[in-house]
Amino acid sequence: MDRTPHILLLADLVGEFDREMVEGVRRFSQTVAPLELTVDQPDAGASSLRGDWPLDGVIGRFKTPEAYLPFEQAGLPIVGVGSVARDSVTRVRVDAEAGVVLAFEHFMERGYTRLAFCGERAPHFSTARALQFAELAAERGVRCDRYEGMARRWWRTRWDRVLQHMVDWLKTLELPVGILCSNDDRAQHVLAACERARLSVPEQVAVLGTGNHELLCATSRPQLSSVDLNSTGLGYAAAECMIQCLREQKNVTQVRVVPPRGVVARHSTDTVGTGDRLVATAIAYIRDHVDQSIQVDDVVTATGVSRRNLEGRFTDVLGTTIRREIERRHVEHAKSLLLNTDLPAHRIAKLSGFHDARRLSVVFRSVTGQTPTDFRRQFSQARWRG
Repeated sequence: MDRTPHILLLADLVGEFDREMVEGVRRFSQTVAPLELTVDQPDAGASSLRGDWPLDGVIGRFKTPEAYLPFEQAGLPIVGVGSVARDSVTRVRVDAEAGVVLAFEHFMERGYTRLAFCGERAPHFSTARALQFAELAAERGVRCDRYEGMARRWWRTRWDRVLQHMVDWLKTLELPVGILCSNDDRAQHVLAACERARLSVPEQVAVLGTGNHELLCATSRPQLSSVDLNSTGLGYAAAECMIQCLREQKNVTQVRVVPPRGVVARHSTDTVGTGDRLVATAIAYIRDHVDQSIQVDDVVTATGVSRRNLEGRFTDVLGTTIRREIERRHVEHAKSLLLNTDLPAHRIAKLSGFHDARRLSVVFRSVTGQTPTDFRRQFSQARWRG
């Protein structure tokens, strides 16, 4: 093709997920292969096929298999984004199942023995995530409750009743509890219900969203932890697949699965799921000093008990040592800086409680199995490439 391909993007820009997907396509266009992009609503259908803007391909969030038909009949290469499939075209989807596993392990690392899932009645993805989360809990012998609540149609007109319904459910749970939510919007509902019920987050109820829509998570109170499903990487992967279709001049039947980036931990899960006051105090001290070089004796002093006593409690509750928990927290903080800043390794080391970049590298490798440099390279690529 001797001109820039004109690609139609079917996406609802009101939704954060679709906006991030479009951003991934745009980033591919800027960095790999130029694309002329036009955005239209997902339900635009045949009205998008106007003679005054000839199209070379379509990338879209199709709501039904039938929604593909107008573009197939027009002979256009198509890349479907999301869960709605059509056998004859390429589909790119996030690995939501891996996201649920990451969420479950996030709670297990914090010692939770009581979990819950908060979703909705209608969406298939909510039901699928709830069932998988419950299966993972059952395999570990962990209790897992489930809540769907009132139908979405009541959320605007009867919000007070909807919220109270959730409050009543929360009051039936044994505390402390870790709650995974089907998406970040639902997680905000749980935070609001906790405030009304006078349940402290994260000390009594730890709340984890799905999607990691940064503005929403950052403005939640407290700031919301969330599973980053890598929707920008999804868009990038969709653009890669479109280039393949254009080169082969036909639809390519394939399914590409884009891995999640991981759990972005913020204040809403920054605790441990234990009723052991001393362990909770120790974890809070480590959390509050994650940017400083602290020793086991500093943590012991903060709790006012003997080192042997506290070490024993850590092993019983968390299955780890105080030293390993300090290192894990420092490494998690370093990960955040590696992903979200361009700071050099020596600065990240200092800001994460390590004496120098060499010590950061040694501990980082022992915790994650890779160096800080490899981690930054891998996940900066995953963000855009999926």
